[in-house]
Parts: sequence; C-alpha cells; structure tokens
Amino acid sequence: MSCSAENWSRSSNYHAFATPTDERVATWPVRIAAAVHHALERRRQRNALLELDNWRLNDIGVTRDQARDEGRKPWWR
Repeated sequence: MSCSAENWSRSSNYHAFATPTDERVATWPVRIAAAVHHALERRRQRNALLELDNWRLNDIGVTRDQARDEGRKPWWR
C-alpha cells in the first residue's frame, strides 16, 4: 500500500490541528507570569517616578502633577 499525497496531507493536518491546543495549554502559565511581571515592573517604574525631584522631572518633560497622577494609578492599569 502506498502513501498518497492525500493521505499524508490528512495525517499532517490532524497533527497541525492538535498542536496549537497543546501549546495553549502549556503556555498559559507563562503568559500569566509575564503579565504579572509586567505589572510589577510598571509599578516599580511609577514608584521611581514619584521619587524624582523637580529638576529631573523637568528634564524628562513631566510636571509634578503628571508624575503624581501616573504614580497613583493602580498596578493593573
């Protein structure tokens, strides 16, 4: 019995459809960890912004009020 192109195509398509589901199941913890890391890094940067003096804020073009508004945002935004 020979392996025709049609049979090969069907078998490879079956595996192609099975793989993304497996990858999604395996990567959701990684995506959650990356999102948490991103939120914590954003929080760290906002805290650092609050600690800058007026001279440094002026140097980056941010007013004290803008820095305060940014620093008071919740970690998830």
